[in-house]
Amino acid sequence: MKKRVITAIIIIALVALFVAGKFLYSGVTDIAIGVVAILACIECSNLFNIMGRKNLTRVVCFYPVLFYFILVIAQEFSNFGLALLFGELIGLVFWAILLLVFVIFERKAQPDIDLKSKFANSFLLAIYPGLFVSTLFVVNNFELIKGNVTTAPWLSFMILITILLVTSLTDTFAFFVGRTVKGPKVAPKISPNKTWSGCIGGLVGGMLGAFVVYILYHNIGTLNAILVAFNLNWWIFLLIGLFGSIVAQFGDFFESYIKRLAGVKDSSNLLPGHGGILDRIDSIMFSTVFLTIIFLIIL
Repeated sequence: MKKRVITAIIIIALVALFVAGKFLYSGVTDIAIGVVAILACIECSNLFNIMGRKNLTRVVCFYPVLFYFILVIAQEFSNFGLALLFGELIGLVFWAILLLVFVIFERKAQPDIDLKSKFANSFLLAIYPGLFVSTLFVVNNFELIKGNVTTAPWLSFMILITILLVTSLTDTFAFFVGRTVKGPKVAPKISPNKTWSGCIGGLVGGMLGAFVVYILYHNIGTLNAILVAFNLNWWIFLLIGLFGSIVAQFGDFFESYIKRLAGVKDSSNLLPGHGGILDRIDSIMFSTVFLTIIFLIIL
C-alpha cells in the first residue's frame, strides 16, 4: 500500500509539472506525451506478443513520433486544422507502407512468419494505443486550430484538465462507491471487481470533474472570456463529464479485456504498485479521442 501511495504521488507531481510546463513552452508537455505514447506502444506490443499476435514493436513505436512531426509541419499552414487532418491521413498511409516494407524484409529472414497477421497486428497497435495517445498532441496545441481567438494556451489547458479531471474522478468515484456499495458485477470475466454501483459512481465523478473546470473558468475573468467566446454553459460541461465518463469506463474495460486475453494482471511492472503505463492511461486514451472530437464540434 505504501509503495502504491508513493508511486501515485510521484505520478501526480510529474503530470502537474508537465501540464504546467506548457505555459513556458508547449513542447514540454508534448515531450511527456510522446514518452507516454511510446511506452504505451511497447507495453501493448508485449501484450500482443504474449497472446501470440506477433508484431513489429519498433515500427509501432515510430508512429507517435511521425504523428507529432506532421503536427509540427501543419503549424506552418494558415489552416492548421485542415493541414493537420490531411497530413495525418497521408502520414498514416506512409507509415503503413513503411510497416509493409519492414514486414516483407523480416519475412525474407523468417519465411515461416504470417505476413498478413504481423502487418494487421502492428497496424492495430498504431491505432490503439498509438493514435489514441497521440491525440493528446492535438489537445495540447488546440489553440492553433482556433487561430487568434485564443492566443494564450488557456483553451488547450481547459480541454486538457477536463480530460484529466473527468477520467481521474471517474476512476476515483467508481473505486470508492463500488467498494462501499458493492452489488452486482458488470463483467466479472473481464474485470471481476467492477460493479454497477461503481460505474454509476464513476458517472457522478466524471460530471463533477467537468463541472469543476467550468467553475474555475467561470470565476476567473480572463478565463471566463473563453466560455463566453464559445458559448460554453454549465450544462454543456455536465454532458461532457457524463459522456466522457462513459467512454473512460469503456476504455478501462477494453484494456482489462486485452490483459485477460494475455493472461496477465498488469500491462507491465514499470510503476510500482500501479502496474504499467497502459494501466494508468486506459481511461484517458478513449476519453481523449472522444472529448477531442466533441470539442472540435462545439467550439
